[in-house]
Amino acid sequence: MDRAVEVTHEAVGITLLFDTFSGESKNLLESFKNAGAVFHAAAIEDDGFQPDDVMSVYGFFLGDYREADSLPGKPLYFNQIQIPDYWRIEGDNSSAKVMDRTRERARIFFTEPTHRRQVKIVDWLDDAGQVAFRAL
Repeated sequence: MDRAVEVTHEAVGITLLFDTFSGESKNLLESFKNAGAVFHAAAIEDDGFQPDDVMSVYGFFLGDYREADSLPGKPLYFNQIQIPDYWRIEGDNSSAKVMDRTRERARIFFTEPTHRRQVKIVDWLDDAGQVAFRAL
């Protein structure tokens, strides 16, 4: 027996919810855009470097992130990190470190794409070489 199903509501779009915004997430987002689909995109783990059309769940609860454009600040280039006199920063295309003569004082991690050398996290180390403080 065939029965017709009546649709009583209409979907207004799709929500793409990502744990993190990775390369695969970017590919999926671009596929939806190219298909002309109506959708909203959000990422749970916000590293501060998401595309403008991907909402952070923090932004959802804290307010409109576009208002923050008027506030000072932008990602730091790795050699813009404040360090004491006579310390130096050594780096390559994937990470960097803060050195005090021969002692490593901090590890600098870059955001994707790493060749831009924009800082994502700085792990400051104690005298034993263990992470004492993490700066995001």
